This record gives sequence, C-alpha cells and structure tokens, in this order.
Amino acid sequence: MERHVCRIWPLSSPDTVYYMQINWEKDLGSGFTVTLCNGEQAWSGRVSENQVTMEAKEAEMDREKYVDELRQALTMGEERVKTYSFDFFKDNDKDVFHFLYEKLMQDISMGANRLELNVFASDVDMSRY
Repeated sequence: MERHVCRIWPLSSPDTVYYMQINWEKDLGSGFTVTLCNGEQAWSGRVSENQVTMEAKEAEMDREKYVDELRQALTMGEERVKTYSFDFFKDNDKDVFHFLYEKLMQDISMGANRLELNVFASDVDMSRY
C-alpha cells in the first residue's frame, strides 16, 4: 500500500494546519482513502474506483488525465498550494464533514471535488502522521 502525508491549510481556517494522509493500493485510480488530522481529531473517507470513474466523466476528462490531476492535487507536496485549494467543513444537516479540493486556474476554480469524512478518533496519536 502506498501512502503520502502532507500539510494543508483549509480556506475556511487558513491559520490552522491539517495533516492529510492519502492511502492507495495500485494507483489513485483504483480508489484511495483520505485522512485529515488536526492534532486533536481525525476524519477519514474513502473514494472508490467507481467514484473516480464517475468524477472523470462529470469533469468531461479522460480517466487517465483525471487520475493524473488527482495525483497532482493530493500527492505533490506543499508546492501544489499555488495550483490547488482545499477546504474542510462540517455539514450542518448531517454528522459528517466535507473535504473539498479544486484546481485553481488564473483566479478561477475548476473541477471541485467533495468527499464526505467521518470522525474516526477523538484522541489521535500524532506519531501515525
């Protein structure tokens, strides 16, 4: 299993650092798990291979190109801050959080993707991140 960990600063709370961990088996196109942690709590959600395919169709992109965009957005390290934005917020109607990532192109956003995350730990062992 492959894993990538990096820091992100969500748009809704730019002074707060979150650690984002991405896990996948073969490649991101086969599905992946996103885990966010702020040092006190952690949230996790899974994107299936079918969801990746559906998102590529919705974005009207070739699936391989879409998977490459995912790789850039989720695993390129902190240099991607100039190209991608991230946000994380609680759903007011459900007991879930939303993780949003989108590509920025000349001051406009394209290809916003949203993933539901659930709280999975109240006391987080930061040595895992």
